[in-house]
Amino acid sequence: MILDKYRINPHETLIITDTAGDIKEANDVGVRSIGVIWGVHDEDKLAQVNPHFVAKEPSELISGIKAVLN
Repeated sequence: MILDKYRINPHETLIITDTAGDIKEANDVGVRSIGVIWGVHDEDKLAQVNPHFVAKEPSELISGIKAVLN
């Protein structure tokens, strides 16, 4: 809804989240995702829905963002 409302290209967006549901929904609309394991779901649960990157520590976010956006 927000992508359409603001005419945002899904391929130019990135979501950082701790839930498998968010990642699945992002994949469904073509938004890239980074899963973080210090929240709701663990690494195995996040990996099941194919995020573009999984960060195990906050310090990995910068490298993860660079990896996903390049």
